[in-house]
Parts: sequence; C-alpha cells; structure tokens
Amino acid sequence: MAVCKPFHARGEMDELKKRVNGILVVVLVLTMWLPMSDLAYGKPGGDITLTELKTEYTDHPLGIDVMRPRLSWKLESDERGQYQTAYKVQVATSEEKLRADAPDMWDTGKVESGQSVNVVYEGKPLESGQRYYWRVKVWDKHGMSSEWSEPAWWEMGLLDESDWRADWVGMDGEYGDAVNNTQQNTPVRLESGHTIGQSFTMNGPFTSVSGSFPTWHTTESGMTLTLYRDGPQGEILAQERFTDVADNSWVTLELEEPLPAGTYYLEASEPEGTIGWWSHTDDVYAGGTAFVDGKAVTGDRTLRVEVPPTPPPLLRKEFAIEKPIERARLYATALGVYEPRINGERVGHDLFAPGWTDYDKRIQYQTYDVTEWLHPGENVVGALLGDGWYAGSVAHLGPNVYGSQPYLKMQLEIDYKDGSSETIVSDASWRTAEGPIKSSDMLMGEIYDARDERSGWDTPGFDATEWAPVKVMSEEVTGKLVAQAAPTVQVTEEIQPVEITEPEPGTYVFDLGQNMVGNVRLKVRGEAGDTVTLRHAEVLNPDGTIYTDNLRSAKATDQYTLKGEGEEIYEPHFTFHGFRYVEVTGLSEEPTLETITGRVMHTAAPFTGEFETSNDLLNQLQSNIRWGQRGNFLSIPTDTPARDERMGWTGDINVFVGASTFNMDVTRFLGSKWLADLRDAQSPNGAYPDVAPKVCCGEGNAGWGDAGVTVPYTIWQRYGDTRVIEENYEAMVRWIEYLEENSADYIRPTPAYGDWLNIDDPTPGNLIATAYFAYSAKLLSEMAGAIGETEDAARFERLFEQIKAAFNEAFVSDDGFVEGDSQTAYVLALYMDLLPEDKRQKAADRLVERIKERDWHLSTGFLGTRDLLPVLSETGYLDIAYRLLLNDTFPSWGYQIKNGATTMWERWDSIKPDGSFQDPAMNSFNHYAYGAVGDWMYRHIAGIQHDPDNPGYKHTIIHPRPGGDLTHAKGKYESVYGTIVSDWEQKDDTFRLNVTIPVNTTATVYVPADSEWAVTESGDLAHEAEGVTFVGMEDGHAVYEVGSGSYAFSAHTLNAADIKKLVEHFEHEGAIATPAAHSLKIHLTAVSRYEEKGEGEKVIKHMEGFLQLLDHQRENEWITEEVYDTLKVHTESLIARWQ
Repeated sequence: MAVCKPFHARGEMDELKKRVNGILVVVLVLTMWLPMSDLAYGKPGGDITLTELKTEYTDHPLGIDVMRPRLSWKLESDERGQYQTAYKVQVATSEEKLRADAPDMWDTGKVESGQSVNVVYEGKPLESGQRYYWRVKVWDKHGMSSEWSEPAWWEMGLLDESDWRADWVGMDGEYGDAVNNTQQNTPVRLESGHTIGQSFTMNGPFTSVSGSFPTWHTTESGMTLTLYRDGPQGEILAQERFTDVADNSWVTLELEEPLPAGTYYLEASEPEGTIGWWSHTDDVYAGGTAFVDGKAVTGDRTLRVEVPPTPPPLLRKEFAIEKPIERARLYATALGVYEPRINGERVGHDLFAPGWTDYDKRIQYQTYDVTEWLHPGENVVGALLGDGWYAGSVAHLGPNVYGSQPYLKMQLEIDYKDGSSETIVSDASWRTAEGPIKSSDMLMGEIYDARDERSGWDTPGFDATEWAPVKVMSEEVTGKLVAQAAPTVQVTEEIQPVEITEPEPGTYVFDLGQNMVGNVRLKVRGEAGDTVTLRHAEVLNPDGTIYTDNLRSAKATDQYTLKGEGEEIYEPHFTFHGFRYVEVTGLSEEPTLETITGRVMHTAAPFTGEFETSNDLLNQLQSNIRWGQRGNFLSIPTDTPARDERMGWTGDINVFVGASTFNMDVTRFLGSKWLADLRDAQSPNGAYPDVAPKVCCGEGNAGWGDAGVTVPYTIWQRYGDTRVIEENYEAMVRWIEYLEENSADYIRPTPAYGDWLNIDDPTPGNLIATAYFAYSAKLLSEMAGAIGETEDAARFERLFEQIKAAFNEAFVSDDGFVEGDSQTAYVLALYMDLLPEDKRQKAADRLVERIKERDWHLSTGFLGTRDLLPVLSETGYLDIAYRLLLNDTFPSWGYQIKNGATTMWERWDSIKPDGSFQDPAMNSFNHYAYGAVGDWMYRHIAGIQHDPDNPGYKHTIIHPRPGGDLTHAKGKYESVYGTIVSDWEQKDDTFRLNVTIPVNTTATVYVPADSEWAVTESGDLAHEAEGVTFVGMEDGHAVYEVGSGSYAFSAHTLNAADIKKLVEHFEHEGAIATPAAHSLKIHLTAVSRYEEKGEGEKVIKHMEGFLQLLDHQRENEWITEEVYDTLKVHTESLIARWQ
C-alpha cells in the first residue's frame, strides 16, 4: 500500500496552502453566501489626502489660551494599508504667508513620523488675540507626498490678566442676603414632648425658611414647624404641619407675605414617627444659634432662608463707530449666566455661559467674532444677566453658594482698517434696568411677564435715560479668567409632543415621548395678564397627573404672562429641567401638539458613535444610554437633572467614562474642562472630592475619588492624548500618596458609599476601597510610563503588587472565596487583576453561582455593574453575560425598558414591580451610572476595542462576540484617526463581518470560524487577500492583521461535499495517501446523501466514523498533523451543526 510521506516542516505546509487556494476558493464561493461579493474593497491606486484639520480637537477654535496647541489631521486613501511616514507642518500669521510658503511662526520641515494626532506646536510664542493659520502635507507608505492641505486656523484669546480692562458690573438694588447654612455633622432627633430650633438674623425681607430633616429611612414621619419673631417666646408668625417627610429632605415653611429684616426663630415640635434635624456641633452660622426646648445650645442647625427673587437685569452700552472695521471680537463672561446682545440680536448660540466652575478659582470666558454685527454709526452692546450657578440654586444647597447677585464682564475689541484699535469695556458708564424676567433659577424655573418687555432695548436710539447706572463690583474676584475649555451648552435638537391628555379640567399634560433635558418653547394666544404655567416631570401618577415628589425642592416651573398681542412665543432664558411630561395650565383655548416644543440642551460635544443590533431591547438600551449622557453632560457631568442635585458626582463618571467616549467626543468636556474642576476641588491633603465643582459632601471615597485617576487614564487610552496625563500627574500622585497615608498595611478603610444601590448584596467597604487603591496604583503606573516617568512607573507597580498581596491576605480564602461573597466582590477582584492565576477561575465560577442563586439576575450596584459583563466574558461565561444583558425582569436593564424608560434610571427599580415609585428622596429617572454597560456593548457586541498598547485606536481590535438571540450588530465609531466600523451578521451557516479601518492605523480582526480555510475576504481566501495577514487560530476565531481600508470577511461551516473537495485536493497534492483518501471520500459521499435528505442521525454517525478514520490515518502517518487538524475541526463543526 502506498504511504504518504509525513510533513515535518512548516514551510512545506505553507507551500501546500498556496497551491490549495485555487481549488478551495472555488469550493467556498460555490457554497458560501457572499454578500457584496461583487464590490471591490480598497483597490490600489488612490492618492492620500488630508481632511479635518483640528486644533485642540476643534475646527477653527476661537479664543483659546493653550500656549502649545495640539494639531491633528485625518487621512483618506482608496489604497489598502495606507499610512503616513512623514509630515510637514507650517504655521503663519496670515493665510497669504502660508500660500507663499513663508511661514513666520513655525516650519517643522519634513519630520519622519507617523504621528497625525496631537502634534504639539513648538513654534514662536503665541500672542493674545492673534489668529494663526496652519497647513500640513504628509508622505505615504510609498514615500510619495500629498498636496498641501487647505489652511486651517486657530485664534488665541486674552492670555494675560493685563489684557482685561473691563469691570464687573451688575444691578444696584436693596436686596437682603439669603441664609444658606448646609453644614452638618450630626442628626439631632426630635423626641416627643420636646422641641429643637434655630435662631437667625435677616438684613432684608425674606419669603420662606427651611431645614434639612432626616427620618432614618423611615416613612410616615412628620412634625410641626413654627416661625417666631425674635425668639422662642416671641410672636408666632407662621406655622404648618408636615407629614410623610422624605428622608433628608428640605422642609420649607412658606410665608404668605415677605417678612422684614430682623431676628427670628424656627422651631420643630410634635414629632410623628422618627424625625430629626440635621445639625452641626460647632457654631458654623454667625447669625444665630441652635436651641433645645427653648434654650440656646452650642452648635447650629441646617437652615435656608429665601429672599425675594432678584429680577435678571438688562445691561447696555451705546457707542459710535466712525471708521471701517477690519475685525471685532467680543470677550465676555459673568458671575452668573448671560446672553450677549449686539444691535438687537443675540450673539452666538451658547446657553448658560460661561458655565459652571468654582468661581473662586476659575471663571471661563467666551470669545465671539462680531465683525459682521457692527456697522458705521451708533451701536449697542449689552446682555441679559441671570443668577445661574453663581447666585441661584445649586443642588439641595439653595441659592447664593458663591455670591448673592450676578455680575457681567464684557470687552469689545475693534480693529479698524487704518490700523487703529478701540476697546469698549463694561464699566460705570453702562446702564441697567429690570426687564420682563421677574425671576430665573436653574432649578426652580423662570417667571416672565411679557407686558414688561422693553422693545428695542438693545438697539441704537433706545431711550435709556431713565435706566440706572450699573453697580461696579468693589470686592476682589479671586477666580482666574480662563478661555472656554469645553464645548458650550446649546440646543441640539427639538422634539414635538406625541400626545396630549387632560387628567383634570383645564390641566393639559404633554408627552414628548422622551425623557430629555432642556426647556420648552410655548406658542400661545390670550388676553394681556393671562398667565400660563408650565410644570415639568419625568413620569406620571396612575391618574395621569404629573409626579413631582422626586424633584424634592426643585420646582421646575416656568410661568409666562401674556401681553395680549396675537400669537406669542416664549422660550425660557436661564433655566432647564429634566422631563418627559409638561403640565400646562392657564390656557385660554384648547392646545394642539404645536403648542409646545421640547428644546434639547446639553454640552454640544460632537457625537461619535452609532450602535444597532437585531434586538429591539438592546437598541432601546443604547438609546437610553445616549439620552442619559446627553441630559447629564451639561457644563459638568451631572446626575439627576430633574431634582435638586445636578452635581458633578465623581463616582458616576468613574464608572461611565468608558461608555461616554463611544457616544461623544469627550476630550475637551472631560479631559480639559472637568478634570480642571476636579483639580480645583482636590484638598491640600491630596484627597479628591465626591463632587466637582466641590460644593458639598465628602472626599477620599473609594470609587468616587478614584475618578481622578480613572478618567485621565480612559481619556489617554481612548484618544492617545498624553497631555491629560501630564496635566493631572501631580494631582494623581498626591491622591495615591493620600491613600498610602490613610491605609493600614495597604488596606484602605471603609468608604462612605460602597457599592451604591446594590440589590441587597453588600460588599465589605474596606474590600472595595482596597481594590480601588490597587487599581488606581496600577493605572498610574501605566500612565507614568507613558510620559517617561520610569521610576514612578516602577514605584507604583510595586505598590500595586503590595496592595494585591495584602488584598489576598485579608479578603481571599485558599479555595478562591472572596470576603462578603457578593457579586461585586468577585467582579472587582477579577476585573482589577487582584487574584493569583490559580484562583481566578474559582472566583469566576463562584460569581456565576451567586448569579444563579438570584435566578440568573445581577445584584451589583454602581461600582460592580460596569465590570460585571467584562469579567464574565473574559472568564468563559459569555452566555451568562448575554443572559444578564437581555433579562427584562427585576433587576435588569430590560426591566427599566419594559417599564417605559427612555433614559437610564438611578435605581434598578425606580418604578417597583408593583408599579409604585421608589423613595422620592432619591429616585431619578435620568442617571447614567448603569449605562456604563454601553462600553461592553460597543467592545464585545459590536467588537470595537482599543488596543491598550497603542492608545487612541492607533491599532484597533475588531473582536465581536455574538451571543444571546442576536443575528446582527453594527458599531461605528469616529476615532481621532477616522471612522472605524464593525458590522456583522449571522445568517444560516455564514458569519459575515464588514470592517473599516482608518488610514494611518492597523487592526487585528477576529472572525469566528473553524479554520482559516473557511474564511474569505471579498471572495478570496482571507489569508491570501490583499492587505490581510493570517496570524493564527485563537479560541474558535481566525485572527488577521490588516491595514487601513474596508474589508468583507465571511466564514462558512463546510458541509460534507466541501470537506470531500478538500480531501481530493490534499490527495492531488500528495498530502494524503490515495487509498486513505479513498476511504475518507466514501464516508463523505454517503454523508452528502444523508445531508440532502435531512437524515441528521446518519450524518452524525458517519461523521463520527470519519473522525475515527482520521485518527487511524494520523497514527500511521498517512496524513500530516496540520491537514489532520484542518479536517478534524470542520468535521466536528459539521457534527455540531446536525446535533
């Protein structure tokens, strides 16, 4: 019998593969479903071109103050595998100099580099107000140069304090100061038969008084509040009984009429249930003192006293222009919020400028090109000025957190064609008056009386002789003026209602169909003096009325009083709300769907991602995540835009930052602006705060303060930007040193929040804290290495290993059990690489047991949820990850959607299974933390992953992980290099994967397949396709390296006839002895007939015999190991298909 000589060299087998291609391609093309097979993907011959030149991640930024701006560009080419080998950048003070090849600021010359993102400007010093033009050309992989790009530009803002000549101006008025004492360190319980109280002093009239009252998580608790003149024995001025007080809520005693300046006393008495008063043991409020049973004691109680609202003023300045204008720039900011006006028109589209910062440290200013707004003759510059975050309500803290009234600072710089200049500044010559806005508060809403509009107030010729001079601020402003760092808040979309109901006569409820953040445009007719009231809510009561208990003290109410002049249109100026439903009362005629329009507002960062699947629930989940991000990314990364909170909670963004990068470009919003807020809020001891800007709460908490490390790390990884490391490096080091100093033998103490809002599955606090200590140290070690701090990198890596050892000693048993035995305990230990290799699978197995014990449901809170599905996916439990993701019973993402969610909820059960609402003291229907799962969806379902070793998607990993009932998924992401696409579909026995990779980048692509012989790309065997390199097989995937371009991969499960053709080919090439091949073909011929008849049992039986025959032939060396492996894997796949 003839014997085939065995193959022992890889080279012989490689040569065999090349000869096989012709036959096997015919086999595959005849048997595989090949969509788009008639298209040519990335054929050679295209020139490389430059697009999207950006400075500091922005097209044509106006008024920046970065002294070494980062320059980036994208490349396009029709040729696969194209990349940049060199670049040349030129910067000049005029476009003409660039085009004349005479750059006067910077000329890099030809730089041999593939860098096309974040090239740092290294030219001459930049000057205030100067515009700089730049262009770039590149050389491709063939050494051929591109054409010069079209010129781009950036313009500097005011770079030095001396550049500012404007004063802070506002309205002078006789307004008393509100009281806002929120300092607390102990709850004082109100006992039956006793009283507790607080005295206070007012220097002007006031309208309400309130305190913060804990109920220790109980319900049906209440008490009586009484207001006395002078003291406990004085005249009773107001009294009210309060029942069912929400835990830690501010309870307000409203006055029928304002009371004058003087000394007063607020007393709580007659308790019902369990209730107390948040207090401070020290004397923290100078205007009064605490009382018990009518007697003064040491300390103070929380106290908020509201004063009559200050009407937002109008401010104006008229001036003349007598010469032709070359250019004009308006630099503007406020302690408060403002809308700039020139000659009767609003300047720009920015909302709530200058945005929220710690005004004592940083105040942003905006720059506007107003050249076209000015004209010869008389002109007017001015603004509407509102309280905003500076003087208005902030969270539960009430108004006046930073100051008691708003101020404006404006500087208009005009350059004339004759070379001269003129500057118009806000100063004592400006005039001011009250306008139609009677009050405007971010949380409470706006009151507008159209009868008091001052038509033409911002135009030349308006008679302002009766207007008052502005008040020039005399106090020192400590905050440094800085250029706008992030995109401003803008209206990005408008939504029409989908339904109107009338739950009560004259009360109309508009359903916009989407929980959103912003306000509404009102179109209305009526008589002068008619008042229309707009109230906003996220959900409805069972009777169809709006539910507002969860808003706590936020009134979320806008009022418009008509002037009676036909159709009137009203858009609130200085307020926004979180809502889906709008209750409208006071209408004189029945409304239509056009009566209101939702105006969606958020920080206008560019959208960067698209995600869709064959599963409607997942598509809605992605929509909810995206809408939640839109609503909460408003000047800062907030939470709960509906209620009186909206603070920059660090714990929320710690877990959500990864998902956020897929939906929006957050380089400037988080990387530049908010991380500066966080650094401003860091304590001298190195502790990061719970919220930034820091207006309350604690610091140093695990999972919260660690955002100071995790957010810069994620920005670096997703955008390849090392400057974010450099800017935050000192602060991050101080944080780690703080943790070292406040840990005992590397065990970090229990934090305040733990795994927030977990489902009755608590995790030991010191375990969470220690895990995050280790995790932050590990991430900082990587970042230190990225910026050349090699000694620190080694130091923090050692620290990580020390903490890891302490973690295992303290929390991990020999059999892999983690202390607490909670889902989150296992998730953190696995995700943060804290377990030795021999215990990892044991911990993963126990995690799955804990999930099974809850009927295959999760129990994780804020800190465990983000990492849950990644851990399951990486430890062999992808099926469990999909099961949790696709659940629609409590607790799950699908449960929220099944109950009508259009944004992410704060709690897994914001609406309980019985239909009732969760605790109104903390129950938001728009809170992005649980949307952190969106990162896993993009990375594992769509399969778009960054490569940690090549940050910024310089190298992308395309690795979709199909599961559940999904038959299709598509992810599209606009990276800093260009568009990345991963689009897969499973149809019958064919898996199709279309991939797009940007120019100047590469990718590793994973295709689910039995072997490389089952994969084609654009109709050719993939491992022989242009620009595709086969790497090997890994966990049931054929792995390929590709360059830039578009690729169409397809993988097919071979049937018996296909396998027979492979055998015939191997026989023809001498790789299988002819008699041996004959036996194999007999089996396969029979199996083919059974397949045609659908006789599955016979297919399985004969293919199992085929496997035995293969084993026999291998033992006798009649077939090579590699050919044996190839035939075996396809045989097993065929058996599995029929099974």
